[in-house]
Amino acid sequence: MRKLIVRHRVAGLVSHALLTTNVTLPEDMRVWCASQKDAVGLKELGAAAEARRLTQILAKEGIASRVLKGPAVSIAAFGRLGLRTNRDLDILVDVSDRAVASRIISDQGYDRVEPELMVSATAFADWLHNHKDFVFARSDGMLVELHWRLFNNRALLPTLHRCASHRVTSAPFTFDTLPPTENILYLCVHGAEHAWSRLKWLADVAALLRQMKGEAITELLAVARRENVYPAVAQAVLLCARHLGLVLPSGMRGRLEKNVRVRILVSIAERSLFAGNGQELEEQRFGSTLKNLGHYLMASGAHFRREELRFDLMDLPAAGLSDNFRRFGPFARLVMLVTRHRLDKMQR
Repeated sequence: MRKLIVRHRVAGLVSHALLTTNVTLPEDMRVWCASQKDAVGLKELGAAAEARRLTQILAKEGIASRVLKGPAVSIAAFGRLGLRTNRDLDILVDVSDRAVASRIISDQGYDRVEPELMVSATAFADWLHNHKDFVFARSDGMLVELHWRLFNNRALLPTLHRCASHRVTSAPFTFDTLPPTENILYLCVHGAEHAWSRLKWLADVAALLRQMKGEAITELLAVARRENVYPAVAQAVLLCARHLGLVLPSGMRGRLEKNVRVRILVSIAERSLFAGNGQELEEQRFGSTLKNLGHYLMASGAHFRREELRFDLMDLPAAGLSDNFRRFGPFARLVMLVTRHRLDKMQR
């Protein structure tokens, strides 16, 4: 049980719930929950302080930024800090501010790890075209993802990052983030992209959806349809209803379950969430394959599918391929598979 709690990064939420209700716990479990609650709380407060520090430094340089997920969603979803496990900080800036913001974060003691500093000029240019962010790491383990768009696939919610900022506050912290509806859309698509392999992400969405009245969820789904991400948002709503007790308007659950694409996405997510006995998604048999297949179902439109296919075929770093494979163009990954198969046969 503890392994699953940690793997899904809900130790803070679970520990808080168990310690603040009348549940009788074995002593070792009570001690474990108390230690997890304290550790998660302190780590999230540290992450919030670092997010505030970095965004204030960016603001002094004239760079507007928004905090995605992390401490900002803690405040929006739960009204406080100290419950969610935070692994990294996601900071969104305009693409025109990318270079300066990158330099500023580097000056604050972070090293860029994705892409690596020594990557070739061609590979770096490809990264800027294909990817949404840089990843920076500090010696103490703190990670920062500097975003200039929300998703690698440029056809996913392409204008969402240009919407007006929304401010959330939990004294002494104040963060600019995405507005409520746009934030839920983003979180749903982010979760679908990762096959909801973390229960933490679903708990965030469930908490935000509970703040909405029934007609607001109906309107959310209508907005999702207009933005071509209806399957991903419907998947999240249905998962919350099935597993986290979200009450839906009359007849909505049945309508969602009739949609074949949504049912397939829900099946993929449930396998990701509950199979594997605590294994990470990538460690489960066909886990990554199902997740990647789900990418083609979570949104609509020919442009989205072309972008997804282009990324799958052409993004060499994502496949662990060196620049030597670049000459094979869209067949690079196929060549890689054939080469590996031949090497495996030779080694037998």
